[in-house]
Amino acid sequence: MQESICELPMLHAVRQWVEHTKRPPSYAFRIGFRPPGGTPGVSKGQIDVDDADGLQFAAELEALAALIRARLLRSWRVEAEVAAAAKGERPTAA
Repeated sequence: MQESICELPMLHAVRQWVEHTKRPPSYAFRIGFRPPGGTPGVSKGQIDVDDADGLQFAAELEALAALIRARLLRSWRVEAEVAAAAKGERPTAA
């Protein structure tokens, strides 16, 4: 049995029953990654996360998402300051 969890432009995920070779069978999330503009259903890479590890993986994904947003905001701020300095303007307070 396979249940589609999400189908996004760069990510897709399903929950499915997995017959492991070295441990008992269990449900797992199969998460596929593709580049922007990639073909739906075609992964560039994937990871399987067992249900038992799902909460930890979700917490780590949330942390990673926050770090990516923070890094982008910092980059945009620096770019704006550099552009303002090039024009001889004073940077605005962030």
